[in-house]
Amino acid sequence: MWMTSLVDRYKSRPEDGTFNDMCIATFASEYRVLSKSENCKNAIQLGNHCGSVTKRTRTQPAVVCYARFSEDKYREAFCQSILQLFLPYRVDEQLRPPSFEKFQQFYENGHVRLSDGSMHSVKDVVDVNRGSFEIEADELDKIQDIIDSEGLFEDAWCELCPEKELERLECKEELKDREPLEEYEVNPTGEGNVPDLAAVGEPVAQVANLEKKNNMCRSDGLALIRSLNEIQLSVFYQVRQWCLEKVAGKKPDALHVFLTGGAGTGKSHLIKAIQYEATRLLSTMCRNPDNICVELTAPTGIAAYNLHAATIHNTFGIGIDVRLPYTPLGEERLSTLRAKYSDLQLVIIDEISMVDHKLLAYVHGRLRQIKQVGDFSPFGNVSVIAVGDFFQLPPVKGKALYVEDECCKSV
Repeated sequence: MWMTSLVDRYKSRPEDGTFNDMCIATFASEYRVLSKSENCKNAIQLGNHCGSVTKRTRTQPAVVCYARFSEDKYREAFCQSILQLFLPYRVDEQLRPPSFEKFQQFYENGHVRLSDGSMHSVKDVVDVNRGSFEIEADELDKIQDIIDSEGLFEDAWCELCPEKELERLECKEELKDREPLEEYEVNPTGEGNVPDLAAVGEPVAQVANLEKKNNMCRSDGLALIRSLNEIQLSVFYQVRQWCLEKVAGKKPDALHVFLTGGAGTGKSHLIKAIQYEATRLLSTMCRNPDNICVELTAPTGIAAYNLHAATIHNTFGIGIDVRLPYTPLGEERLSTLRAKYSDLQLVIIDEISMVDHKLLAYVHGRLRQIKQVGDFSPFGNVSVIAVGDFFQLPPVKGKALYVEDECCKSV
């Protein structure tokens, strides 16, 4: 089933004085989509069977997230993105008429007629709308460029935790003595070279966007992979190969992997490496730059905090009191999760020993609802990597996924 996107709803907005001159950024921030079961006296019907929306109140603010491109380095991509965000349009051709070869030309030299019949330059219309969302954006970009090139003049974290800074510098010095990891790493399983994401025909702007999405640059990612030991690398390359097959359209079976090891064996280290590389590869399949393709989660707040992740309950909208049989999620909340996880391919669950059987059943149920699968495939055909040690902490409440059989214990 094809899901109606925000762009589809925006193009199908009513043709009146309120909506005709409205850009998609304003539409997304000031209006919210109503579920089919939601009754609202102020509902606004959209065309083309795209449902209905209602105006947000001051108690329901919305933050608009979108990709940003460098105005100097990627001028054409920058102009295309701000036209899509801040120029009112009904069809895609209005963003770049046939008489203009590039988006930059239309942005700088084009004119549009607004609903009142007046003519305005495209640049004026875009800049006025953009100013409502990007306050002093140019100044902030300049500051970010200075930080990227010269670094921060004062590092408060170093003063708060000098021992951690010393440890970081020692590790950095140690890495200098190691041979650099090549972009085309030889797979230890002997299957030949593993291609890089931007090997052939990949736009530079898109690759830069993906690295920003990972919150880790390529050099740091390679350093992270370089630090894995032989056993960790064997697992890492199996997951990486699965990602490459997904990107190539080969439709491999979903992964169901259990990683275990005692405390201090580097499980969290391996998780970060898998999350980085899987996100880097699978992001190319996302239909929206903000969509999530790899989700990292854990059963408790402390475990999730250590991984910079969210808890299982928060990620999948599961209440604290989990009871079987499975209770399906409501349509409104489910629509939000479907929009967020429409491109979800891989879920990594840390501290699996603290997940009880009912909670895992709810993860399976939520993923089946989100992905709308017609069969009973485990986890809605989403790959799951469970990480943990069953000899460590059990669930706070409920039955553990694995319990040692009494008859197997030594006397």
